[in-house]
Amino acid sequence: MLVVLRAVSVVTALALTVTGCSADPGSSMNIEVSTAFHGDGSAKDTDPTITRISASPGEVATIDHAGDTVQITVDSTSESAVEISTDRRLAKRVDGGRDLRNLEDKFTVSTDSPLHISTPSLDGYTEYEVTLVP
Repeated sequence: MLVVLRAVSVVTALALTVTGCSADPGSSMNIEVSTAFHGDGSAKDTDPTITRISASPGEVATIDHAGDTVQITVDSTSESAVEISTDRRLAKRVDGGRDLRNLEDKFTVSTDSPLHISTPSLDGYTEYEVTLVP
């Protein structure tokens, strides 16, 4: 299985969409993560980059974007979701904003809804769009 990680700008949403998931070792799942830093008007503002890794349990991707690094680990997979963890606590998007009070390091990516997470900063920050694809 292959996982793709893409970081997107602060303005751009971080979405993790999972499709075609299967616990069958013969099937393949990919995670795509898009990452970009935006928000403070500095030269660090960048276009999104994409990272892809296998969605197999134990797979690890270290994403370094504009000097901001996060490690994502695939913990488990099922028919409709992938469980991931990060090496640092991140903010989830809620109702169009970000929940900076309840930071998390474990997330579920499902086939029917994207996951949006970002670094917990009030000014410039890195946002990650994580998508599970066949």
